[in-house]
Amino acid sequence: MNTLEMKFATPVSAGPDVPLARALEVAREVGFDGVEVMVGTESHERLLQLARDAGTCVACVACDATYTGATDDTDERHAGTVRAALDVAAHVGATLVRLPDARVAGTVPISTLIVRFGDWLAPLADHAASVGVKLAVQNSVAFRHAADLWKLIDRLDRRSLGVCYDVLDAARAGETSAVGVSVLNSRIFNVRVVDAKLEPFAPVPLGTGDVRVENLIKRLRGIGFCGWVTLVSPTGEEARASLELLHTWRTRRSVSERELPFQKKTVAKK
Repeated sequence: MNTLEMKFATPVSAGPDVPLARALEVAREVGFDGVEVMVGTESHERLLQLARDAGTCVACVACDATYTGATDDTDERHAGTVRAALDVAAHVGATLVRLPDARVAGTVPISTLIVRFGDWLAPLADHAASVGVKLAVQNSVAFRHAADLWKLIDRLDRRSLGVCYDVLDAARAGETSAVGVSVLNSRIFNVRVVDAKLEPFAPVPLGTGDVRVENLIKRLRGIGFCGWVTLVSPTGEEARASLELLHTWRTRRSVSERELPFQKKTVAKK
C-alpha cells in the first residue's frame, strides 16, 4: 500500500446471514485497502485476528457516542465509549476514531456549542494522543459548515484532533467541497463519500448525482491528502464499480496539473 496517496476503505459489519469474517473478506476481494468497523463489534483481539485472516486492515473505528449537553450522566458515559473506541483502535492498528459532532436538544448558539463541545472533546483528544490515534469529528449535524468546525478544532489546538469530512452532509448544507477542503485543509483526517440527488433526495450510484465527488477527490489531491477515504453504501458490483471510479479520479490529472507541450523542456542539439 502506497502511504503517500489516499487510500480507500468501506464500512463493514456482521449481519444475520453474513458473519464479520466474511464481510472482511468481501471488502478485500472487492479491492478496498481497509475497513471501518463500529466499536463493540468484537473484542479487539478477535477483531485484529479476523482482519489478519481476511488479509485486510482496520482503517477506522467508528463511534456513535458524542456530546449531547444533557444534564444527567449521558455525556460522561459517551466520553467513556469514545475512550474505549480509541483503545480498540490502538490495539488493532487503526489510525482513526470517527465520531459525530454534537447532538444537542433545542437551539444552542454555535459560539456556545464550540465552547461546550470543545471542553468535552479536549480530554478525549489528549487520550487519543496518548495512545497514538487520531480523533476525527464528522460534520454531521450541528457543525455541517466547515467554518464552524474549523473554529472548534482551532480553539482546542490538538494535533490528535481533526475532521471526518462527509461530502454529502456538506452538500446538503449547501457547501461545496471547494469551500470545505480549502477551509479545513490539513485538519481533514478522514473523508466519507456517497452520491445522491439532492432535490428530491435520493441515493444514486457514484458519479451520477449532485454531490460531485470527483471534484472532492481533485481538491484532496491538491492539498496532498494521503489519508483514508471511506466509500459508504454500495455493495456487490456497484461497490466494485465505485471503487474503480475512485481510483480513476485519484490518478486523473487536470490540464492545470499536466505538463503542457509548450512547458516541456527541450534539449539543445549539439
